[in-house]
Amino acid sequence: MTVRSRYRLVLLLACLSLVGCGGSGGGIQSGSSGAGGGPADAKGQVTKPNKAAGTFTIQPLVEWHGFVPQGDSVDVTTGAATRFWDRGGNEVTASAWFDYVSMNLSPSTAARAQGAYANGVIAAEEVRLE
Repeated sequence: MTVRSRYRLVLLLACLSLVGCGGSGGGIQSGSSGAGGGPADAKGQVTKPNKAAGTFTIQPLVEWHGFVPQGDSVDVTTGAATRFWDRGGNEVTASAWFDYVSMNLSPSTAARAQGAYANGVIAAEEVRLE
């Protein structure tokens, strides 16, 4: 068993033990389209936040819809029209959001990005801390 296979097995077991992986929307789910351009969302741990560029990576993915991931991560870009939300459901500035995730990088810092998926990247319309 490769390291990547073991990693995926551990994620699957964690999913099953913590939230279940039934058809009700929880756990690991794959999307239906890998071509791109359509609506997509992804949830997982925030890694590699870059405030200046307005980008971050979700890795590992724990949920995704509307695309087929290339591995266990997806890159996310944000722009002037992207809306950012904190864990309490409050809208915050991009600067405050990136400051928070940069200071709190850990497995418990999870986010959901929603937007258009193309060429392996989600162009986020909305980003929420989970």
